[in-house]
Amino acid sequence: MKAEYRRDAKNNYLVLEAPENTDREMYSIRMIENNKIPGLLPMHSSLRDGALFFYYEITSRQSLESLYEKKKLECIDMINILSGIQETLQALRRYLIPADFLLFEPESIFLSPDTGRVLLCCYPGENPESSILSLADFFLRRLEHQDGQAVALGYGLYQRASEKNISIQRLLEELLKNFTQEKKDSEPICEKEPAGRISAREKEEQAAPSDPSEKPAQKAIRQTADPFSQPLQSSSREKKGTFWLFQKVHPAILLSVLAVILGSEILLFFGIFELTEAGGLFFMALAAGILSNNHWKKKKDEKDKASKPLWSEEDEEDDSLYRELHQEMYQENHLESSSQETSLLVSDEETRCLVSNKSFPVIRLITSCPGCPQEIFPSPEPVLIGKSQGKADILLPSDTVSRIHASLEMENHKYYIRDRNSKNGTFVNGVRLQINERKEFKEGDCIAFADIVYHAVRRDQ
Repeated sequence: MKAEYRRDAKNNYLVLEAPENTDREMYSIRMIENNKIPGLLPMHSSLRDGALFFYYEITSRQSLESLYEKKKLECIDMINILSGIQETLQALRRYLIPADFLLFEPESIFLSPDTGRVLLCCYPGENPESSILSLADFFLRRLEHQDGQAVALGYGLYQRASEKNISIQRLLEELLKNFTQEKKDSEPICEKEPAGRISAREKEEQAAPSDPSEKPAQKAIRQTADPFSQPLQSSSREKKGTFWLFQKVHPAILLSVLAVILGSEILLFFGIFELTEAGGLFFMALAAGILSNNHWKKKKDEKDKASKPLWSEEDEEDDSLYRELHQEMYQENHLESSSQETSLLVSDEETRCLVSNKSFPVIRLITSCPGCPQEIFPSPEPVLIGKSQGKADILLPSDTVSRIHASLEMENHKYYIRDRNSKNGTFVNGVRLQINERKEFKEGDCIAFADIVYHAVRRDQ
């Protein structure tokens, strides 16, 4: 399925060619064209050279692939995406549209940069080529591995999506059932049960008898797909089994301080100590106990941290699965980096210089537009340019600039400008770039982001 991009006077479109012999009057196509279905990109069909094409309106929206090109996916990001897909599936059921028509490739999922709302492409055809597994694979490659819940959710989705004949609706319900979503600024919020209180879901599980027909393998899969209930349940069991005060204060320190305080009170009662002496002994014992307990807690935290792996919230069986998947996903990148390092080795017969005497051009963009950054420097990582604070790296305060307008990219000492689905266009020497088009620029070129004009200036390094 080949994608292309087009624009008219006002909007930008993602264009997909329909499969052969697709009936333009089929029920799903008419429903999508004539109704504003929540969670779907607006779509209309058009005949061109005897072939049927679907036009999806994507003006100022960013694909999941481009939005997370250099940003890592955290747990809240994945929950937002999966929740948006779940809501879209529910809307399709109301309109009697098959869920198989949704596309889950990262380049076919779009988000609004300001609200984070998820919008999908509904591709009515005979044999859709999309799978939720492609989205799970994308999640694994963009995971923020410092976020334990993100790791659990990402690998849980990948495991469930790898199963045959999996129901996407059921898969999402099982993964997200521990999260209550409240719409605030179009972002879901995870509600947690107060510590020490049993949730309604746990009460139902305790009251409901286990299914005798459920096999051990199915039970293990169900527990793995619900990664967020395990830490909460283990924490409550730990608090029930151990007196909570002894988790905060070492028993020996607590008993020693209490013994000193009690002894001072006895000496004061019998008149051996005066009030000031007893008070001084009391505060000295209290201070010594606090210092000793802080030292004990610090040693305990260091020991726990050293003994716990990155995904310590999971069981040992899940650890081995996640580690295997992680090693499989990143083994290729590791081999590539190893080969690059090996290429630097030289033989004993020849001595090579690792530093080249040749200089390469360093280009910066300069402008005299008031209120805009006077200089923009490209970097090896894409530099996003737009007016959305928190999303763009370079802010251009102009109403004509899109939230994420364009990006500067550098590769092999060459410099490129890429249009990021902007509404008013990105120009190189007066020529407007196509949607997502990448074009090299050099010294002396004029680059315009809508009506904000920059000039490329070179200096040697």
